[in-house]
Amino acid sequence: LRKIWSSGEMSRDRRGLKEAKQIAEEADRKYEEVARKLLIIEGEMDRAEERAQQAESKVRRLEEELRSFDQTLKSLQASEDKVLVT
Repeated sequence: LRKIWSSGEMSRDRRGLKEAKQIAEEADRKYEEVARKLLIIEGEMDRAEERAQQAESKVRRLEEELRSFDQTLKSLQASEDKVLVT
């Protein structure tokens, strides 16, 4: 009887070990998948930050250009006013 019980216990232990290995392998697979996705997302984030910096730079250039146009327009309007007054 002890031999049968021991054999059954070993069988359960083997099943438990096999199940534990499968769980560990699945956890490793999921970890690798998440790590891969994280690298992809980090790369996308870096590219998005670069595009944002370029857009901010373009906005600053356009704002400066707009200020310059505004000053030119005011100067032209002042010149026109002088011509009309005289």
